[in-house]
Order: sequence, then structure tokens, then C-alpha cells
Amino acid sequence: MFKAIQRFASQSAADREQLKNYIDSQSNPEGERAIKLAVGAYVLGLMDQVLLILKSGPEGKDKRWLMALAYKHQKEYQKSLADLERAKSRGWNEIEVQAEVVEVSRLSGEMKSAQHELNQLKKMGSETVHYYYQAAGVAEVEGNVEQAIDLLRKAVEIESGFLPALFRLAFLLDLNGHEDEAFELYRQCLKFNPVHVSALMNLAVLYEDAGKYENAQNLLERVLEVYPNHPRARLF
Repeated sequence: MFKAIQRFASQSAADREQLKNYIDSQSNPEGERAIKLAVGAYVLGLMDQVLLILKSGPEGKDKRWLMALAYKHQKEYQKSLADLERAKSRGWNEIEVQAEVVEVSRLSGEMKSAQHELNQLKKMGSETVHYYYQAAGVAEVEGNVEQAIDLLRKAVEIESGFLPALFRLAFLLDLNGHEDEAFELYRQCLKFNPVHVSALMNLAVLYEDAGKYENAQNLLERVLEVYPNHPRARLF
């Protein structure tokens, strides 16, 4: 359901507007419909609306997981952690929850807690894509960029379709002078639906640096078809 709504909202600006209008037109949604509307609001980046809709949503793992993600985006990290715990107690995948706990702890600047939670995640699944991705995040914050790159490589080896790891690996390689490898990884990111907007933007920059202006422009136009007011795309 999440992927289907996400794909629809990533096709064009008109589709995003249609989805927003539909969500706004629904009053006091209940049951499964509230969950679907909350997913739509989340995809559109309307975190306040996600939380408002879920007040009347059915209690369960889906509700608590979405609330945890919305609170994370709003930087209300303690609330996010509380709802992650509720999501786990209601049946959400424990490894996915623990990975989010690591990320929320890291984003909040609590690196001692992040390291502790990462150790717990390692005990639960040391050879999972979630562990390597979160371990890379901790290493990067601590200034160990080469270690972060190595960990992201392992994450991508385990699951080549794990887009967050694939994009972050491309980004760190790009940032550290490995443009050719970053270029290929960004291109891999574009194979997914919906396409990663930052991958489009960063690949456009690499095309521009190489003097391939038409290629860069084509990518930027793809961004603006869906996000016509995207400030960075408009600037380029």
C-alpha cells in the first residue's frame, strides 16, 4: 500500500495535488481508511496531518510505526522513540524497529545511546542490511568516513535494492572524490520507482561538471515535473 501510494504521488505535480485534495476532503476517517490517508499525507511530507489523521486511526503496529516516522521528521525524537517501542510491542519487525531506534538516537545527537542501540541491533542481526546501514551512519557522524563507505558497501552487497544505503554510498563517494563510482551508483538509484530525487539532483551536477548540459537538464526537468517549486532544481 505504501509503495503504491508513493509511486502515484511521484508521477507528476498534478497527481500530488490530486492526492492532497483527496486527503483534505476526508473528514474524521476511521479504521483502515485512516491508515491509508496517513500514508498519503506522509508521502506528501505533511507530518502534522499524518499525526492528526492517526488520532482516529485503529490502534496497532501500522499506526505506531507511522507516528514514529512522522515524529522523527519533526525532530520530536523522544516521541518517536516512544512510538517505536509501541510499534514493536504491537508486532512490527523488531530489527526494523531497532534500526530506527539507532537512527533516531543518532539524529538527536545522543551518540552514546546510538552506539549502545547499535550494539543491540548487532546482536539481533549482525549480517542484515539494517545493521550495516545504521553502523555506517554512526561511523560517519564520528568522522570515520572510510569505515562508513566500507559498511555501506557491505549493506549494498547484502541487498542491492536497499535504496537508502545505495544512495548514501554514492553520496559519500561523490563527496570524497570518487565521482566515477558515484556516477554509476546514482544511475542505479534511478532504476527504482519512485526515483530518488536527490539522486537525480546529484547526478545532474555530475553531468554538468562533465559538460553534458543536456543530460543534466533532462534530469532536472524530471524533478520539476513532480516538484515544480523545488528550489535547488529551479536554481540549476
